[in-house]
Parts: sequence; structure tokens; C-alpha cells
Amino acid sequence: MNLILIANVISFLGCLLMVSIGFLRKKEQILGVQCLQFSLMGVSNFLLGGISGTISNVVSVLRNLVFFKVKVTVPLKLGFIALQILLSLGAIRKSPLEWLPVLAAGAFTWFLDVKSEVTLKIVMIGTFFLWVVYDLCHQNYVAMTFDVLSIFSNIAGIYMIHKAKKTA
Repeated sequence: MNLILIANVISFLGCLLMVSIGFLRKKEQILGVQCLQFSLMGVSNFLLGGISGTISNVVSVLRNLVFFKVKVTVPLKLGFIALQILLSLGAIRKSPLEWLPVLAAGAFTWFLDVKSEVTLKIVMIGTFFLWVVYDLCHQNYVAMTFDVLSIFSNIAGIYMIHKAKKTA
């Protein structure tokens, strides 16, 4: 079986979780489902040669696990962003494209403790745009398609949050 096909099948499983996150309203739910999603996407990125994408996903799982247990602080956020950059330096030197997962994970990490789920979803939408380009360039066509779908599911999630506030 072709490695690109295998990676895209693994990516598909992660992508199903990614889209479902768009419909979740609680940060704790989002972080929990993301851990499994990031694990699958990391394997897929690795198989497709997306080194900074793999690193981004591994660091993001670690970040989410830590933030489940510990209060999110600026030093911790900066530490995870720095770890992401340091581990990705080799890949970044090879191609500017490798900055995209670093920027996406950094933005999400920085805004992770934002009080508004709507703001968090807007940040997620922005990060998905970065992943669309990265996944396309690494032939992760399934992930690219689902990145776009996740943009729409997060828009739907924002609508659902606003609708729930109006009825509350």
C-alpha cells in the first residue's frame, strides 16, 4: 500500500475528531479530543515528511495534558511556544513552509486561556488556514479538506454559542 494513502487514512481518522471539535463548546472537551486528534495527525505528518507538523502535534498533546493539570500561565505558554520553535528549527531551516505548524500551535497556545469560547474558535479558524497550506504542500489531502470543513464547523460552533446565549 502506498505510504501517502496510509498516511491519508490515518489523517482521516484524526480529521473526523478535528471536525467534531468544532461543535464542542467547553474548553475541557476541546482539549481532550484534541489529544487523540493530534496523536493521529502527528503520525500522518511523520509518514508524509512533515517534520514540524509532527513536532507541533506532539508538543500540542503534551501542552494539553499539562494544561489539564496545571493553571495556564504566561510562562508556561511561552515555554511551550519556545519548545515548539526549538524542536522545529531543523525543519524550519529546510523550508519556510515548516513555520506554518509552529505559528498555528503558537497562536493556539497563546490564546488557550482566553475566557471566550468564541474567541478561541476564531483563533482555531485562523490556525486552520495555516494548516490548509501546510497539508496541501505535504500531500495530506484528507487533512487539507478537513481543515476547510473545520473552519466551517467552528463557524457553526460560534453560531451555536450565540444562539444558546440568546435562549438562556
